[in-house]
Amino acid sequence: MAISIVNMIPQSLSGETNQDSEPNIAVNSADPQIIAGSAFTPDPDPNAIHAPIFISTDGGNTWSLNSIVPHNSGITADITLRFSSTKHLYVAYLALGDLVGLTVSRTGDMTFSSEMEMISHLVDGDQPYVQAATVPAGPNAGKERVYVGYSDGWAQMHYSLDGAVPQPTFSTVKIDSRGFQDGIGYDLPQVRTAVHPDGVVYAVFYSVHIGSPSGTSIVDVVVVRDDQGGTGALPFTDLEDSADSKPGQRVVTNVILPDGGFGQERGDGELSIAVDPNDSSILYVAWADEQPSTGYTLHVRRSTDSGQSWPDDDLWTIPMAQNPALAVNSAGVVGFVYQQFIDAQLAPRWETHFRYTFIGGDMPLEDML
Repeated sequence: MAISIVNMIPQSLSGETNQDSEPNIAVNSADPQIIAGSAFTPDPDPNAIHAPIFISTDGGNTWSLNSIVPHNSGITADITLRFSSTKHLYVAYLALGDLVGLTVSRTGDMTFSSEMEMISHLVDGDQPYVQAATVPAGPNAGKERVYVGYSDGWAQMHYSLDGAVPQPTFSTVKIDSRGFQDGIGYDLPQVRTAVHPDGVVYAVFYSVHIGSPSGTSIVDVVVVRDDQGGTGALPFTDLEDSADSKPGQRVVTNVILPDGGFGQERGDGELSIAVDPNDSSILYVAWADEQPSTGYTLHVRRSTDSGQSWPDDDLWTIPMAQNPALAVNSAGVVGFVYQQFIDAQLAPRWETHFRYTFIGGDMPLEDML
């Protein structure tokens, strides 16, 4: 497998020295030549009133910076973006300009020449993470589902069942069924979502136990599921835990997250989730915890029964690593990207790795640096 590495910073801005942290990327499935990216990247114009995103129309070979995200003074805070499979690019972000709060905007302008349209706003929320999908068939065919996982202290889902209409309606639901009575004090900010074409939607988050020792968090990794895309009366409650029968299956329980750092980064929890596009019952989750022998460690596990059970043998176990991203393609190949800190005596560094495997076939685990 050949991999090309391209600098997303446009050549005209090659002298910039920003950190451009927390990058996110989205590919238009209707036209894979169109790609959008985001990061903590400022507009080079000090008087800018919009925030920029990165745009490529040639499959990622070349990039431009377009300031089309509204209600920002030249830069956003947390920002993620996804294409529906038909009309729109959706962006969820923390606005920092004339409007402050968690914001969702969209554009159907694939030339990216016009300002995005704000379609929802919440005063409170952290780390919005958006997913979007177009209903492929049935009575709701063509409707664009938009799901924004975030935290206001508890894991939440802010979603629209048709984000493409002129004035879409959004609902918000708390997706953690446990609370103080269960020994859970709050949820960490990360809430990650995966959407299957058949309408099944998953989300994963960390629940933090009350009474965690100073300097650490004792956490559970929890997966919730909605079998009808959030259209029912009790959204995101279809997956019940095998131990306490409450909505939300715990992948692991009572694992430790340290309040520490390595290689200029904090070890503050990592999450990723992906569903097999051929089978909504096959699900992959990545998370981080502290291990006695390897320290801060990434894990990837697989469920083949819609998130109900998670065999405790990791597909991958990566020490001193962060920023996991999982994906599954139409051939059933699982891809896993992460960054690993190499604490070499003379040259400490970060390495970006891509691993992939075909579960159930004869393709070996591969690692590409």
